[in-house]
Amino acid sequence: MNVEINIGPKEIYEPLYNPPEGIRYIDLWGGRTRGGSFEGTLYALYRLTSPAYARIALVRQVHRDIESSLWQDFKDRAFAEEEGVCLNEKDFRISDHKMQAEYKHTGNTIKAFGLKADSKRTAKIKSIAGFNVVIIEEADELTEDDFNQLNVSLRTTKGDHGILIVRIFNPPGKQHWIWRDYNLTEAPPPPGITQKEFPYWKAEPKSNSRVLSIFSTYRDNIDNIDELTVDLLEGFKDRKPEYYWTMVEGLISEGQRGRIYSGWEPISFAAYQEIESREIGWLDFGHSESPMAFGTAKFENNRVYCHELIYEPITLKQLAIQFCILGIKELLIIADAAEPDSIRKLRTGWKAAELTPEEMEKYPQLLRGFNVIKCVKGPGSVKAGIGQVQDTDVYVTEESENIWNEYREYKWALDKDKNPTDVPAEGDDHHMDGMRYVISGRGRLF
Repeated sequence: MNVEINIGPKEIYEPLYNPPEGIRYIDLWGGRTRGGSFEGTLYALYRLTSPAYARIALVRQVHRDIESSLWQDFKDRAFAEEEGVCLNEKDFRISDHKMQAEYKHTGNTIKAFGLKADSKRTAKIKSIAGFNVVIIEEADELTEDDFNQLNVSLRTTKGDHGILIVRIFNPPGKQHWIWRDYNLTEAPPPPGITQKEFPYWKAEPKSNSRVLSIFSTYRDNIDNIDELTVDLLEGFKDRKPEYYWTMVEGLISEGQRGRIYSGWEPISFAAYQEIESREIGWLDFGHSESPMAFGTAKFENNRVYCHELIYEPITLKQLAIQFCILGIKELLIIADAAEPDSIRKLRTGWKAAELTPEEMEKYPQLLRGFNVIKCVKGPGSVKAGIGQVQDTDVYVTEESENIWNEYREYKWALDKDKNPTDVPAEGDDHHMDGMRYVISGRGRLF
C-alpha cells in the first residue's frame, strides 16, 4: 500500500485498502463492537494523506448526528495519541464549523455532510460531483431514494480507483433496499433449534454486483474489547436472542431490528374458506391519510387464521358501504376502543335524512347498523395482547398483502442505544392492532 503514515489495518479490513477492479461499494457490516466505524475513519485518514487525488465525504442521514460521530471519530484517529497515528494539526487546514479539513501535503480534502437538516426537513446539500470517496455511517438509515440521489451525484473520473462508496451498517431486516445487490440465504440454526425456529439470514454479494462485502463481529476486534463487554455481548443470547443474533452475530432478521412477530404461515384463501369455525372481524379506524384496516379471523384451538378485506383511507360511511357490499350483517366486529363515536355510529346506523335515496335502496343495512363492539383496553393491554398473539399459531392468507407488509415491519421501538424496548414503534400497524384486538378478546368478548 502506498501510504505516508502507518495505518496498520486488521487483516480482515485489508481488502478495503486495495479493492478489486470494478468495485464501487465497500460494505463494512456485521455485529456491534466490531470496529467498523473506527476502520472507516481510519480509511478516510489513509486516503487523505496519500498522494493520489482524494475528495472524501463523511455522510449520515441527519446532519446534526455527524459532528459527534464520524467527524469527531476522524479527528480522534488523526490527532489522539492513544489511537496510534497522532499527526500534527499544523499539517491541516481545519474548520470545525464547516466540518471540513485539507491535508496541506497532498491537497486532499474531507468534508462531513448530512442528507437531511434534521429528521423532518431536507437539507440542501451542495454538489458532491467532485468527491471520489464517500463514507456513510449507519447506511441503513438512508432511504433508497436518498442513497440513489447521492450515488448518481458522484461523477468524477479522478483518483486511482474511481469512485468508492463505503457503507457502514449493522444488518437491517431482509426487506431493506441495501440487500438488493446480495443473495440472502437462511442462516444455519444452532444445535437444538430447527430452521423454522431460527428466522435469520446471511448475505453474500451477487456475482454481477459491484460490492465488496467485509463482514465482521466483535470477535474480529477482540483485542480492543474488555472481558466485561464480551460477557455482556454474549449474555444477550439468553436475555434478548433477537438482539443477539442480529446486533451481535450480524445475522439478518426477517423484518426490521427489534421485530415483534415471527413464524407466521401463509395459507390460501380457499383453505381459509374451508375452515368451519366462527368468523370474527377486527377494525382499526383510519383517518384522511391512514387506512381503515378491516379483516376477519377464525380460530381452531391455538391457531388463528386471518384474512384482509379492507385497507384504504375512507370515511366512516364509505366503510359502512363496503360492509354492505361484502354482505356483512351479523358478523361480530371488534374495533379500536379509542373511537367510541365511530363505534356508536356503526352500531346504530344512519338516519334516513343522512342518506341519499339511492344509498337507502342499495344499502338498507346502513339504516340498521352493524354488530361492532369496542376492544379490551387498559394499562398494559398492548403488551399483554402482543404476548397473546406471540403465543398463538398465526396463519394469514396469501392474498392479505398489507397484513404481510405490516408483519415484516412491525417492531419494538429502540432506545438511544438501539436496543429494543417493550413499546411498539409507530408506523403502519393497523392490521397488527386489529388482529391483537381479536386474539386478546377471545374468551372475553366472544
